[in-house]
Amino acid sequence: KQWYQRRVRESLPWLPSPNNTPPPSPVTRDYIFSVVVLPLSLFVAIMYWGLYSIDPALVVSPTAVYTETAWFNHMKHTFIIVWTIAELIIIPRPPGNPRRISPVLFSGCYLVWVHVIYWTDGHWVYPILEKLSLVYRAVFCVSIMGLYQVLYWAGCVVGGRVHGDKNERGKQFTV
Repeated sequence: KQWYQRRVRESLPWLPSPNNTPPPSPVTRDYIFSVVVLPLSLFVAIMYWGLYSIDPALVVSPTAVYTETAWFNHMKHTFIIVWTIAELIIIPRPPGNPRRISPVLFSGCYLVWVHVIYWTDGHWVYPILEKLSLVYRAVFCVSIMGLYQVLYWAGCVVGGRVHGDKNERGKQFTV
């Protein structure tokens, strides 16, 4: 319960906070949004619907037992775009640095984690990785990292164009 209340309080900084804990730094919050939240949510939706349109078994294993319905799974992978784009447009943030490599590092760490899960558990988190040979899997992973970086750049450009000089916290992140 306390973890949930803290997360809500961090995402809604105008709410009164118990124990007078300070809200998270706007620079940290903006950095996490631009490097993780925005590119990751767009990436998840694009990859889900792209792979699902080719073959639904590439995304959801037909032999797996799921506790959620198909429509909920589709909504979860669609509305993430709506809410992320809405936040990008509504909340002014300084544009990120297009030369930053943090998005590539984040996506690379995630892909390493996916492979660690396979090496320890013996099954792939994403069924498409099971169908790819080692060479194609490497090409797929490098492509994923590239797409993630492109989505980060797109977020920098769109955020900068939408808000322009209205950013009260400076031109670019310094973190």
